[in-house]
Amino acid sequence: ESLEAFARVNPERLETRLQHDYMRAYLDFFTDDHAIARDIARRHRDHPVARWRTLFRDIIHQLDEAEGKGVADTNLADRERRQAELAAKAATLDLSVESRKVSIDYKNAERCELSFYEMDIEFLFSSSPFVQKNSGAFAHVRPNRKMTVELPANRTNVTVDLPEAYANANILVEARTEGIVKRQAYYANSLNVSVMENWGHLKVAHAESSRPMPKVYVKVFARDNGGTVRFHKDGYTDLRGRFDFASLSGPNANTARRYSILILSDDDGAIIREVDAPVQ
Repeated sequence: ESLEAFARVNPERLETRLQHDYMRAYLDFFTDDHAIARDIARRHRDHPVARWRTLFRDIIHQLDEAEGKGVADTNLADRERRQAELAAKAATLDLSVESRKVSIDYKNAERCELSFYEMDIEFLFSSSPFVQKNSGAFAHVRPNRKMTVELPANRTNVTVDLPEAYANANILVEARTEGIVKRQAYYANSLNVSVMENWGHLKVAHAESSRPMPKVYVKVFARDNGGTVRFHKDGYTDLRGRFDFASLSGPNANTARRYSILILSDDDGAIIREVDAPVQ
């Protein structure tokens, strides 16, 4: 609507042509091409008034950044553009761990330190059943192993193999660089878990053979509407690999709104799942 309204303005009848040019360039940011904005900004980039000169040059800087050229390294006057410069040069870091690989996404960083913490998964689950990802519980614990990973300047992702000693372990992986810390839990397992939320049941099968897995330990915590977390139940999957995680007799039978479930096999690892309670 703004573009349509502005198109009805006849610039030949305006005394404030410079302001019209600036608004036209600004509105061109909301189209697909942006050629008009760049052309206008180039015509006014050396305007004798410093304020207008800065505004039109800022249009060029933003268009350059949008094309992947980065923020110009100039002495920018206003606070917003100084922040944009700093943001463009700031380090970023992200971490994912799966299939025995550690994937690191980064920007403006030369290296990062990876730390590996072995976990007693049942103990940690019981301590914080609804806080499993990026936990800071290991912040003051000495890691079992550390390694430094170089981050090449011409790339934005590096993938390294999980150390062989942890290929079948439950661990927390932590990455640190430039004051940024990212953590992810990695649960080595060969389990295929299907959750039927509406029925409050789950089924455990072997990931490779797809055969049902009986006698797999299941531990369940519940959280109610008020945020109270309590132990709900535990037990073992039956001969079909099934477990009823929701049903419970007593005063707390129907108060749960969400469940956190630990599925733990002695030989095939562990999985933690969070699911909503069945609709009553």
